[in-house]
Amino acid sequence: MTVHKAGNYAYTVSVWDDSLSIFDVSTPSNPQLAESLQDRTNLDGAIGLWIEGSYAYVVNHTSAGGDSFTVVDVSNPAAPSVVTSLANSGGRNIVVEGNYAYVANPNKDEIFIVDISNPAVPVKAGSLSGAGEPNYLDGAHDIAKSGNYAYVASRYDNALVVLDVTNPASPSYVSRISGTGAPNYLNGAVGVEVSGNYAYVGSITDSSLTVVDISNPASPTLSGALATGIGGAEGLKSVIGDYAYIPASYDGLYIINVSNPAYPVLADSLTMPANICDGQVHVVGNYAYCAGYHNDTFDVIDVSGYTDSDCDGIPDTSDNDIDGDGMSNAFEIQYGLNPNDPADAAYDNDGDGLTNLQEYQTGTDPTDLDTDNDTIPDGADLCPLYPPVKIAGTSLYFSGLQDAYDNGVTMDTFSVQADSYTENLIFDLNKTVTFEGGLNCT
Repeated sequence: MTVHKAGNYAYTVSVWDDSLSIFDVSTPSNPQLAESLQDRTNLDGAIGLWIEGSYAYVVNHTSAGGDSFTVVDVSNPAAPSVVTSLANSGGRNIVVEGNYAYVANPNKDEIFIVDISNPAVPVKAGSLSGAGEPNYLDGAHDIAKSGNYAYVASRYDNALVVLDVTNPASPSYVSRISGTGAPNYLNGAVGVEVSGNYAYVGSITDSSLTVVDISNPASPTLSGALATGIGGAEGLKSVIGDYAYIPASYDGLYIINVSNPAYPVLADSLTMPANICDGQVHVVGNYAYCAGYHNDTFDVIDVSGYTDSDCDGIPDTSDNDIDGDGMSNAFEIQYGLNPNDPADAAYDNDGDGLTNLQEYQTGTDPTDLDTDNDTIPDGADLCPLYPPVKIAGTSLYFSGLQDAYDNGVTMDTFSVQADSYTENLIFDLNKTVTFEGGLNCT
């Protein structure tokens, strides 16, 4: 099943009942069935759905190889009606942008583009097919659209495929990123969503979420991946702000923090009865609208409280330390650390003898082994934020004894960090001073 929320209604299709169902969700805690349209001919095996304006665009693909693209008028949610159906242009998933619908058909290893400028007379504009080289559309399972490009999750080619759809009549292969297991984790790529310069791919066999940098569509590159704790990674269709929502086959709903694309991290998971949310999810505002593929269920879930990556009771949106590693998010971002990875607190990135957490606690720079530039590494420096010599009783620090002596006056005491300090000095015989070790930085 697929689900799409639009206005006060949520729409789902059922592959088993050959139907389109419409729910009034104006009160999310109490969804009500508005109407269900069953059509054994035009909605046979209905599995993909997109709502645009007053129309629902429904696609199917059957095991026998038949497929269709059906337009349903939903201007009156209480009385939906089939407008027309176009043969041999269906599939599993669909996305609509402007005057065109883009369809992925895994049975035919093909993508279709349908001109819907007149919804009553949809016209097949173009298509591209082929498993493996040169188009890599084996098991084309899902599709997303951004700008002049379509992005396809190709299940059996284990790839995210980029297509140029500038000319809908002649889509063409541009590039791909592929690979099973580390580092790309695209084994069984079945879901794709695009947000900004990134494509988010869910892979059912690798049980993973992979983030791909598509700022250059001709050369997509791996940004990061989360390859644990996502059972199935089916139905990825919602990336909202800093979070990706994945309904996983049999396991529940997973919420992934993608604020740092290089380090996606599991923010939370909602364990639910088997198959409750194993179809697709559409997140709007504080609610996730879930379709159950195997149980034929529709559920609305409040996800406003499920974005707490470090499980400290503070939502990520107001948590100064999302990963709970003792370092603030701002500090980690400033110095190129990962605010979603608690392990980096124990690293010593600059090799000065202090961990990143100790650098944060001390106030030193985790990318500079000698923050105060006194030639003493921070880890061995008694006063890593200050030069090695101070005039006692003042806030004046100096890089060496001669500098301090020249700026001091008679009866000053010069404190140095080390108990033993060697430096050649030029003295003024009329100035009496005291030198002492064990400088107290406070």
